Amino acid sequence: VAVLERKSTQATLIDLLRELTVRLPDGTWVENLEFQGQEVQIRGESTQAATLIGLLEQAAPFSGVAFRSPVSQVPNTDRERFHIGFNYQRQGGDS
Repeated sequence: VAVLERKSTQATLIDLLRELTVRLPDGTWVENLEFQGQEVQIRGESTQAATLIGLLEQAAPFSGVAFRSPVSQVPNTDRERFHIGFNYQRQGGDS
């Protein structure tokens, strides 16, 4: 049973990473990703931090997308630090 649960979690994580890779624009780096149950939190830097919420909201498996803390400027760069949280519900699949 534990093997099947681990396999399901790994497949879900791979799907989540694929969705984030497709959605996040160039110039965006995810430095920390926390995934527990259906809750996901990502922290990182982006040259387009203000647009990230709208881009992630367009993904069907994501809901409740919101900044968890204020966006802050990275000194001496064109990047901003972000912390975003959302719920992830895997679509279809063979879980």
